[in-house]
Amino acid sequence: MCIRDSIKEEDVTFKDILLEHQEKSKVGMSFLITLMFFCIFIFGSIICGIYIHFQQEGTGQNISRKTNLMKIVSCFDIVDNFQRFLQDDNRHDQNLKVFEGIRVIMLAWIIYGHTFGVATRAPLHNPQDLLSFAKEFSKAHIYNATFTVDSFFFLAGFFLTFITFQQYKRSNKFTWMIYLHRLIRLYPGLICTYVLACFILPSFGNGPVTSQLYYDTQVACPKAWYYVFLFIYNFRPEGAQCLGFVWYLANDFQMFIVAPPLVWLLSRSAKAGLIVIFSLLFFSYTTQIYLAYHFNLSPSFFKQGQDYISWYYEFAWSRCPTYIIGILLAYLYILYKDPRNHPTIAAGASMIRNYRFLRILCYIISLLGLFYIIQGLYWFHNYPDSIPRVVEVLYLIFSRSLFILCLALFVTPCIVGQSKWMKTLLGNPLMTALGKLTYGQYLLHLIFMVFYVHSSHRSVYFEYGHLFFNFWTYWIIGLIAAFIMFIFFELPIVNLERYK
Repeated sequence: MCIRDSIKEEDVTFKDILLEHQEKSKVGMSFLITLMFFCIFIFGSIICGIYIHFQQEGTGQNISRKTNLMKIVSCFDIVDNFQRFLQDDNRHDQNLKVFEGIRVIMLAWIIYGHTFGVATRAPLHNPQDLLSFAKEFSKAHIYNATFTVDSFFFLAGFFLTFITFQQYKRSNKFTWMIYLHRLIRLYPGLICTYVLACFILPSFGNGPVTSQLYYDTQVACPKAWYYVFLFIYNFRPEGAQCLGFVWYLANDFQMFIVAPPLVWLLSRSAKAGLIVIFSLLFFSYTTQIYLAYHFNLSPSFFKQGQDYISWYYEFAWSRCPTYIIGILLAYLYILYKDPRNHPTIAAGASMIRNYRFLRILCYIISLLGLFYIIQGLYWFHNYPDSIPRVVEVLYLIFSRSLFILCLALFVTPCIVGQSKWMKTLLGNPLMTALGKLTYGQYLLHLIFMVFYVHSSHRSVYFEYGHLFFNFWTYWIIGLIAAFIMFIFFELPIVNLERYK
């Protein structure tokens, strides 16, 4: 049934809401200015690339480094940026290329989960089927995709430690420029996403429930934008809504503020650094225990209230353990790379590298652990009253850390130099290239999901087949949009930072 056609004359309130949005969603000056800005950036990059490479062919010289102006122009060279996109950034440590595949798979899992979550916000023809779907054992991996977000905290902690530890080891001083570099990496994609969500897509929406999209982007966002760009979105007051998914960036940056001094301390004194690290873990777990009992929190979606989001899910005190595990694994890997530092760790890694049954055991234990952690939510959904309260709390608090520990165990045979088939599968050039787009794909995919749902003119019949094909649609569209944003906006700004 077409919702628009079913509106009757006496349905004044609903019809007025629809007509009001249709009037507001007409193309305005903000839309035209934003579109012009995007076009200038894109066509400017194309022209820069064509000009530089035609000049180089004519003169036979690399003119991109001849003058300061040409150095700046070359930062927007689309041909050079595309070559950098295909370049292997982990070429100095091939063992770590496996993380690119992990990054791509985990993001696809997040998009799969978001496809299910956003579908619940659509006008459904069969909402009763949605409830039974969420309680099926075989579907637990879909609605339990929230675990995959922690894998990105884990990766962030690992690579921050791996990159900066040796730098701090060689020099005794701590540099604050690392924070500026992080902001330069985050802001281009975040700004593009905000502009696209608030100034471009709302002009195209015309569905019966698009008024909600208009409110979120045109009324709520202008009042809460600074919570987004200051990375404090998880501390927003009640009612301040704008790009809800940026809670992840807020957590990531808040933990990033603390992590470099922590790694510096670890590089100066391993004992002092480890004491601080395990003290933070103790603080996190005890805080989670207090919150779980104080607010009666539960891992089951059917028992979660607003307190779960307001005090637990979106905050660094409950998310930092997985980030810290990444720091610890990177520290162990650094010790393994230099056997003189810690021969015991090197000997243990050598055993995994030399004995196949130990590598197989790592895979079996990690996969079984991941399976039971992910599928464990099934029992909390279907038998909430038969599970002891202490088991509920233990699962809520430690399941994410155990998930990451199992993931770390899974990649251990790869990072110690074995399991070439796994490194080929997860660290091939395609995964390396796709891994560079995961940040932009995370930011953009939900924008298109929400726009589609709020622009729908018909109620949706919920079924698994539609969910599966919608996932691939969102994944591909998000990938294309992330590639455009990476080549034309993110990479040029990163190039300008390197320009001296």
